[in-house]
Amino acid sequence: MVICSSLVAWPRLTRIKTTTGHQRPERTPMKSLIALLTLCFSASAYAFPWYASGNGIRGEQLMTPQERQAHVARLQAMKTLPECEAYWTAHNQEIDVRAKKQNVPLPPVQGDPCQIMVKFGRIK
Repeated sequence: MVICSSLVAWPRLTRIKTTTGHQRPERTPMKSLIALLTLCFSASAYAFPWYASGNGIRGEQLMTPQERQAHVARLQAMKTLPECEAYWTAHNQEIDVRAKKQNVPLPPVQGDPCQIMVKFGRIK
C-alpha cells in the first residue's frame, strides 16, 4: 500500500507559514496518525469497495438487486482462496448461461477479486 508505506516518511508537524505570511495551525501528530491508520485499515478491510455497491459487476444487468447483494456478501465472506476461486468460476459460468439465453453480449472476464483479496490479506 502506497498510502500506508508513507508512514515512513512522516511529515514535520509544526507551525508553517503560508505564502501570505499567516501561520497555519499546528496539527497534532496523533490526529494525523489516526487518520492515516484509519485509511490504511479501511482500504484493506474492504479490498474492493467499488464492488460493495453491487455496481460494476460483470453481468449485473442479468441479476436482481438481491442477487447482486448476495453475490457481494458471499465474496466478502470468503475465507480461503480455493473457496473464492470455486465460487467466482461458478458465478461467471452462471452469468454466461444467462447471457446466452437472453442474447445479451458480455465483456470477457477481467480481473479476479479473489487475487485482490489475497493481496489485501482478506483471504489466505
